[in-house]
Amino acid sequence: METKEVTNGAVSTSTRRAWILMLLYALERNLATPIEKSELHYIAYFANALSAVFGLEPNDGKILKATRGPLYTNLQWELDRLVFMNLASITEIKFGPEKGEFNARYELTESGLRVAQDIALSSKPSTLLADYLLELVSSFDRVDTSVPRTLDFDANYSDHSVAAGEVIDFAEWSLENFSLDAARYIVESFSPLVGNRPANELDLYARYLGQMVTRGESTSE
Repeated sequence: METKEVTNGAVSTSTRRAWILMLLYALERNLATPIEKSELHYIAYFANALSAVFGLEPNDGKILKATRGPLYTNLQWELDRLVFMNLASITEIKFGPEKGEFNARYELTESGLRVAQDIALSSKPSTLLADYLLELVSSFDRVDTSVPRTLDFDANYSDHSVAAGEVIDFAEWSLENFSLDAARYIVESFSPLVGNRPANELDLYARYLGQMVTRGESTSE
């Protein structure tokens, strides 16, 4: 495995919270809120794994491959802090059979929306992040299947060398981001037809995953 040198510490609390607000803002702009907690973690994973398409660093370069789907413990902690700060709202809370297990829906409050809009306009990097997250959310929204179902065919998440309960490292210590490699390979293959704009790279990878889900359904019938 190829590894990289760590040049700075963990993402700061303020940066992580700003990133979550921006992700919820992108979902809001795409009319995808309130969003279920589980699906938010799915889209957050793709937002991290494909961030280099827009030349951005991931907010978190790893993900816990939990049995029920991807889980960002830090994201969930900060998301719940945003609820207490009245920047996000939580509804439809449903508790599961295991201790601490629950699902719910999240969206920005009016205050959270104003803060997210201010962040998006605060600097060029923030504007780029806002554009990227909106393109990502829009690309997966155009796929005719749910985001969770596409994960079975995602190059990182479907890596059988990483078992459930283990951590998938695609940009923390490791340089092996198979999802990014796959997205770049696909856009390079179709660039004579569609061009190689970053938005096309996101769109083509999302379409590829959607087609793989459809093929899987047709072969199982």
